[in-house]
Amino acid sequence: MLAKLGQVGIAVALVAGGVVAAPGAASAAPKACALGTWTLTKHTFSGTDDGFSLKGSGGKGTKLTVKAGSVKYDFAKSAKVNATGKFDDGEVSIWAQYKKSFTLNGAFKGKKSGTFGYKGSSAKGTATATSGAKGVPGSDTYKLVPAYKKNEAEPIAPLAGKFTCGTKSLHLWFTLKDETGSLKADIWYKR
Repeated sequence: MLAKLGQVGIAVALVAGGVVAAPGAASAAPKACALGTWTLTKHTFSGTDDGFSLKGSGGKGTKLTVKAGSVKYDFAKSAKVNATGKFDDGEVSIWAQYKKSFTLNGAFKGKKSGTFGYKGSSAKGTATATSGAKGVPGSDTYKLVPAYKKNEAEPIAPLAGKFTCGTKSLHLWFTLKDETGSLKADIWYKR
């Protein structure tokens, strides 16, 4: 769903196919704080690359279920993700709609804050993303599992990052940088 940023595969979730690579999965099982089912309330992301910048948000309603050793993303009630990109010579408005669900093996490390990491090669499920651009006819639909198996993730469902949580809220975030650009996402959930 996102245009590729930089030589190391940092991506911005839009028109072509996302890439948010995992540096490695966290090893400890989640503590009670992160366990359970969460509903996405806010998701924002931004990215830059040589001559390109992007800001977006959306996906409200996505369900995240955290179990010891695995997570499940359920997009059945997920709202669209929308973004605006700026190039040297113009702008583009793009969107993505995620559907169905998929699971990943991995873990949260830390009691109320720490890191999380999932193994892209463990991805299973039927989740899809349909993306398009305003003013451009048609759209593109693709399966998420094949991309995750290559450690290419969407910002709405990252493979690795940091977290904080309480009894009623969970916040996930990550920042990736290389010599030409960066990608940052913040994702908030509630019980």
